[in-house]
Amino acid sequence: MRPDSRYEVSRALDELPHIVGASCATASFRAAGERSPARDEYRRRAASYFGGFAAQIARDGALDGLRGYVERRIASESERILAGQNPEIERRYDRYVDYG
Repeated sequence: MRPDSRYEVSRALDELPHIVGASCATASFRAAGERSPARDEYRRRAASYFGGFAAQIARDGALDGLRGYVERRIASESERILAGQNPEIERRYDRYVDYG
């Protein structure tokens, strides 16, 4: 896949960790009544929700290059989330714990 043809997907993958991962993690903790989850648990849950995005890409031979790129980016970003290196996830955790 050419680098310029994955521009939009790349931009989406920049935003999805906190839009999908953190939002769904926050909603699930709120629904369960957990006001102060451990930071590591929040990260694990955010990475888990974010990781489900790859399944949304159709299994089609024409999209194999895109699927491979998305899976690599998701794995890389998930590692960053779990290591506490995604500042937006950390900010969302702090906001949830402080303001619920």
